[in-house]
Parts: sequence; C-alpha cells; structure tokens
Amino acid sequence: MKKVFRDPIYNLITFDKEKDLLLLRLIDTPEFQRLRRIRQLGVSWITYPTAEHTRFSHSIGTAFLAGKIFDKLELEEQITFNDEDGEHTLSRDQLKLLLQTTALLHDIGHGPFSHAFETVMDQNHEEWSVKIITDKSTHINQVILADDKELDEVIPYKIRKNFPKWICDILNGVFDLHYIKEIISSQLDADRMDYLLRDAYMCGVKYARFDLDWIINNLNIGEIKHENNRKGIIVNAEKGIYSLESFIISRYHMYEQVYFHKTTRAAEKLIQAIFMRLKYLVDNKEEEKIIPREDTILALLNKDSISVQEYLKLDDFLLITYIKKWSEESEDKILRHLCSNFINRNPHKLVSESEDNLFTGEEWESVINFFREKQLDYKYFYVIDYYTDVPYKNDYLFGKKTSEDAGHIWLKDNKGKLTELAEASDIIKSLRNNIKKKTRVYCDRKFYKELKEIMGG
Repeated sequence: MKKVFRDPIYNLITFDKEKDLLLLRLIDTPEFQRLRRIRQLGVSWITYPTAEHTRFSHSIGTAFLAGKIFDKLELEEQITFNDEDGEHTLSRDQLKLLLQTTALLHDIGHGPFSHAFETVMDQNHEEWSVKIITDKSTHINQVILADDKELDEVIPYKIRKNFPKWICDILNGVFDLHYIKEIISSQLDADRMDYLLRDAYMCGVKYARFDLDWIINNLNIGEIKHENNRKGIIVNAEKGIYSLESFIISRYHMYEQVYFHKTTRAAEKLIQAIFMRLKYLVDNKEEEKIIPREDTILALLNKDSISVQEYLKLDDFLLITYIKKWSEESEDKILRHLCSNFINRNPHKLVSESEDNLFTGEEWESVINFFREKQLDYKYFYVIDYYTDVPYKNDYLFGKKTSEDAGHIWLKDNKGKLTELAEASDIIKSLRNNIKKKTRVYCDRKFYKELKEIMGG
C-alpha cells in the first residue's frame, strides 16, 4: 500500500505505508503540521504573488528526493559506522529510513518569516530543530521512541532509540558516514535541489531549470582520496558535467533574481524594523503600548528562556495576525506605522544600490540630520542592506573545512580519475569563490523624494 501526495515538482510523491510508517507518523505530528503555517520563502509572496508554498511541502519533497538519491547509490546490504557509543551496523533499508527521517525534519525548527525573524530575535532554527527532535515533550520525539510493535517490524527499537541523536549528528555535520551528510547538506544535496525547483515553480520564474533526473542517474559513491580517502558522492564526469553546470548556474540566478530581489529584501527589512521597535518598547519598559499583547513574542524579546512548546506556537499566521492588530491598535505611533506599511504592502523603497560603498561620510551625516530635524529615529525609516553570495565555494561542507578540499563536487572519469568540478568546467571555475556583493539603501516611501535628493539622485 502506498501513501501518495500530489506534487508540482515530482508529480507524485509516494511512501510505502509499511516501510515508511515512521515517516508517515512524523508527518502527522503537530510539530510537522505546523510547517504548513511557515512559508518557505519568508516574505517573498510580497514580490511574487504565487510564492505561497510552505516548509511542509518542501520538507516532504526533500525526504522523497533524498530517498531517490540513496537508491541510486550502490551500497552494501549492511553498513557499519561509529560514534562515541561505539560501532553500529544498519541494514541498507534502515540507513535509508534514517536519512529520509533527517531530510523530513531538517527544517522543523524554522520560525515565522524565515531568516528575517532569526536575525532580530537572535534565534537559530538549526538549534531549535535539535531541541524539537530531542525534547521528550514533543510528539516527534515520542513517535520516534514509541514502544510500538508495528514500528518494531520496520526498525527495531534498539536501533530506533538512537535516531534522535543520529539525526542531530547528521544535521550538525558530525555523523560518521560523510555521504549521508552530503545528501542532506552540501553543494549538491536534496535540500538544495528541491528548493531551487520548487521555489522557481511557485514564483513563476524559469531560472532554476536543470536536469534533476540526469544528475541523480549519474551519481554514485566512491572513495575520495583528496579528502582522507573518505567515501563520498561522485558524479559521472562524461555524462554529468553539463547538468551540474546547469544546476550551479540555476542556483546563481535564483539568488540574484529571487532570493535577493530588491522588493523582497525591502520587505524583510521592514519586518526587522517591526521587531526592532517591539524590542525597543520592551527594553524601555513601554510594553503597555504593544496592544494587544503576545506573551511568546515578548518573552523572546525579553531574552527569556522559552520552552520548546512555547516556541512551537510561533508561525506566520500568528505573527501576521498580531502585525495586523498592531497596525490598528498599537499605542506606539512608529510600531503602528511600520505594521500598517507591511499589511498594506508598502515596503521601504530602494534609494540606491551599488557593489561599493554608496555614500560619503558627509552624505551619511546629512541623512542623520534629516531625521533628527523631524525628531525621528532613522533606523526605522532608513536602512542599509548588505548581502553577499558565493555560487560555488571551496569549503562549503557543513561550514567546517575538514580537509583542504572539503566541500567540492567530484567528477570521476572512465579511468577512475577524480576531478573537482571547477577544474573540469571553465564555467564553474569563473563562479568558484566569486563573491557577489551588493549594498542597497532603502527608506520609508514618504521620505523617498527628499532622501533621493540628499544622496545626489
């Protein structure tokens, strides 16, 4: 028996109701269902009206795709690995289930509005993912560790009891089997392949066109002598290089045209300004102006230690509901103004952008004086946005450089020779470590014309 999800990227996503029972039960938990209320692209729906897809659909897609990649690898029937508790042996099917469970839960800790929320609220979704998976109060933890005969027939409890730890090890990049980590987090992983295709489709853009099936068809596993002879993902050099080039270029285009779109970044800065104002009111003992009150948000702003269950109350629906209320009821004029701008889609307007510094010290002083004369705190109405991106990095692997060449995509020719992708492709060589930088200045729309003149526009 199969559980089938209709999906715009893969057409049909299927899970076996017996072999994948653990995955299906995890999907039904309240913590995973919460991802239906967390948009995948934060506030990109302000720019792209159809970008309404969620981390729920992305997580299911990533788990499905991770399974497809795993099935292509020519692994032994029994796989042995080590951790601090000693040596462990899993069957091929058990290791696949561990991989897909990790892929399914990799975004479980995300908060509302994605990274805009994390930046100001000083939260880390990866840390929250670990807490949610390991906290005994969550349904996710209880499902994984359930005393259940049906689950035992799929994967015995003596193995399953280690899943929370192993899942977190994979997410933290310290799991013993490197190729399993690579499927979850690398420059050629299931997460990235799914979100590029899914985000492009849901935004209605054509930038992320690459041949997914051909890439998977040309994947295998082999020893990478350049990285301490570890086993890792390798790609057929003759057949796979062109689809890999397309994949890396797709990522480059999506970041330039979608993820770093000027209007999306402006909306993110507006959200950050709202959180900054909330924090200011809390720090200055003016919480009574935040009407109506939302205790979980205020607890985070107060730097209180909130429980996993409290954190799980946070989603896009909750934040948008309160932003709407604050836009109408708040007794703080600045908070009310910022929230109203967000609700009515009036994000800050782009004043200027450049790959270099945008203005002199004298111009900056003129901007400060402009707001000082109006008796306004400039940081809510005038923001500078810096962003950088590297389409292909030398040391991507989990943010840790475990060897001189860690993080590369490796190609293998018919003679068994391994070549790093950028050495085999002039196109990728031009993108490797090519840092794309941009500085943008935004301001509240009602001050746009005056500030444009101050900045020489």
